[in-house]
Formats: sequence, C-alpha cells, structure tokens
Amino acid sequence: MDVRNFRLQSLTDENESDVRRLLYQNKHFACRSSLGVNFPVHILREKEIDGIVDLLRKNGFCKVLMRGGDVFGVIVAEKSIWDTECFGFGIGKIRRVVVLDILRGQNALGARESLIKACLTWMRRNEVKCVMARVDLDSVNDIVAYEQNGFRLADVLVTFHLNLGSVNPTPDSGSGGLITIRPSRAEDEMMLMEIARTAFTSDHFHRDLHFPQHKSDELFAKWVCNCCHGSADMVLVAAGEKEEPYGFITCKIEQMGRELKYGVIDLVAVSPLHQGKGVGTQLVREAVKWFAQNVQSIFVGTQANNRTSIRTYEKAGFRLLRTELTFHKWFQEEHHRTRV
Repeated sequence: MDVRNFRLQSLTDENESDVRRLLYQNKHFACRSSLGVNFPVHILREKEIDGIVDLLRKNGFCKVLMRGGDVFGVIVAEKSIWDTECFGFGIGKIRRVVVLDILRGQNALGARESLIKACLTWMRRNEVKCVMARVDLDSVNDIVAYEQNGFRLADVLVTFHLNLGSVNPTPDSGSGGLITIRPSRAEDEMMLMEIARTAFTSDHFHRDLHFPQHKSDELFAKWVCNCCHGSADMVLVAAGEKEEPYGFITCKIEQMGRELKYGVIDLVAVSPLHQGKGVGTQLVREAVKWFAQNVQSIFVGTQANNRTSIRTYEKAGFRLLRTELTFHKWFQEEHHRTRV
C-alpha cells in the first residue's frame, strides 16, 4: 500500500468519527496492570479525544491521511498560547500522530513523515519558532519520523500512577514537628513563586539552551501562581516554625464523565535550602491523604533523571505507568539564546 497514493485533507464532519476511532487506537494510558482492573481506561481516552477535537474546532491544526473514503492517519497540533506568551516567541505542540496499524515498514514511516511535514509547514506560517512533541518510548516509527524531520531529544518524562484502593497508609515519619503541611495562604504566594523559580532545573525547557534561563524560571513561577488562584484544587505548603514556606505541592482533580474522577499532581518543589530533609516526602504523603478523600487514582509525572522524586513516589506506593520522550525542533538556529 503505497502512501504516495494517499492525500491529506482537513478534519470534516464526514471524517470526524473515523478520526476519533483512529485516535482511540493510540496507546496513551493503555497500561491496565498499573491502573488496576477497575480503572475506566476507555473513559480517560474518550476525555482526551474530546479535548483534541474541541481544540481543532477552535484554533488547532489537523490533517487526515486518506485514500478513497478511508482514514489511515491523523496529526493534531496547536500553537501554544501559554508557552508563546511566557517566552515571547511562537511555540507549537504536536498533540498526536496516529497511523493505522495496517501500514507497515516504510509505508508507516512515510505516512508519519507526510503528516509531520504538513504540520511543520503550518507552524512556519503561524510564526512558530519551536515545535514540541511527546512520544511513547516504544513508538519507534514516531521517534524515527521526528528525528528525520530535525527534532532533537530534550527530555524523558516518566508518569507514575497510584491506585489508592491498593495502598496501605504509611506511618508518619515527619521531622519532629519542625515542618507543618497546610493549605496555601495568600501571603505565601510570592515565596512560592520564588521557590518555583529556583527549584525546577531538569525539565525540557531548562535543558534546552535555546530557551532563556530566566524565562524558563518565570514559567514555573507563573504556573504556581495560577495554581494558587484556582487552576489547582489544592496547594499544600510545607512551612517552617515561623510559617515561612519551604516547599509546595499542587493537587488537581480531573472529571471523567458525570461521576468518575482522578487526581493529578502538577508541581512539587522544595526550596534548595531545604532539600534533602524529607520535605518532599512529607508533601507527597499529605497530598495522597487529601486526594484519598476525593478520588481513587492519582497520576504524577517527573523527569527520568530525577531519582529523588522517583524514589519519593515509589515509597508512597506509586508505580511506573509509561515513559515518554520529549522532542524539540527549532526552525532557525539564529533564535538560539545564551543563558543568563
């Protein structure tokens, strides 16, 4: 089946149902053994697909690979408003590239390259300077297609899952009452933003020298600020004897359908002055207790080289769900920034 006989077209009302079925084929959140037999994986996928299709109806990009009336592949992307505003230049994200399993070998690779090239053309027209994509570690064809189109590895993300129904509470081995875990207060905000500016160093923004260091720092400061103002359902703070924040953890509850919910830990940070003292462990432990009142499952992501965080999550009962590679492509090397 020669992909040269295929054509690219936009998402339409006529092909939307086929595109949804193809997106559903993706392996995202597919590890049932880690999620537990009672976790509704299909609802999680459907929620994500609804979000992708909603994006396309607004300002996203979608091209569908077709032959005759059949859909064989799809790519979904966007120009990220949040990242673009944070850095002051265009940043795009490829949300999904999915190709039907019937395409094999060079045809499968060629299909992906056709979709990616069309997306990159759209990104250039929309003044994007950097395109980011995240790929499952075992998606070899996707990895090759990105690398052949100039993408470079920037980060390895590992996602962990905790099934609260299968975990026994761990005894509190706190720090002798020197640290209190409490909800954030308005007066904490500036200190939490400063902690965020200094605590995050191994993410894909900080590891890519094209991004200015101070703007990468500020992205996380704005992120925790937004969490304090309602984008998270709870922000817990580790406070010292004088109530000064040592660290924080942000907790968010996502809705699936009418009744089903799951928890997401977005950010965990400890001031460099107080790292290595068990503060992060206490924050995770208290976050799990808070989530247990609301959900049965929690997800959290961190960098594969962040061994301290990984050990903390594993000790709390989290188990590895998936590993993903983050790729960046820069259109013009003159946009390289020197760290300051």
